[in-house]
Amino acid sequence: MFRALYSAHTELLKKRRAEGETTALWAAVLRFITEGKAIGEVLDNDSERETAQSMLDYWSTMLFLAERVKTDATLHEYQRSKLRKENER
Repeated sequence: MFRALYSAHTELLKKRRAEGETTALWAAVLRFITEGKAIGEVLDNDSERETAQSMLDYWSTMLFLAERVKTDATLHEYQRSKLRKENER
């Protein structure tokens, strides 16, 4: 899950460099933040959680500066039962 979040973060950085700060970028950022917060439920590694939170904070700040939209970008608490379900897939 962490790799997917990191990959999505990297793709957003590339999109911003290539296309600029478009409406499509900010829509993708909002999706990233929403999905990224939820990934916190299955991240039990402290280092990964810290990095994930930093990525969410970065995009939340960028969104605020661009559109003046304040977004809660706090990772959800880790839930062991969710990790078990994710591993069963």
